[in-house]
Amino acid sequence: MSVGADKLIRMAEQISANISVDDDSERIGAQLAQHMQRFWDPRMRAEFMSHAQADSQALSPPLRAAAKCLREIEEAAAT
Repeated sequence: MSVGADKLIRMAEQISANISVDDDSERIGAQLAQHMQRFWDPRMRAEFMSHAQADSQALSPPLRAAAKCLREIEEAAAT
């Protein structure tokens, strides 16, 4: 399954918009990361993380927070 980074970013932004009840980017990002961890294929997460690492400033604050949370989840799982 190959989904382009642009499509993944659009999907993540749509999910973020659906779960946001306030403007707390960190909380929205954590919820988005949990969603990605549960429902996204590992290859989709890897592509998202690669894009986030290469150009994080192009992402919205909730998506940057989600990338940070995913990185922490993956680091914890690796230990």
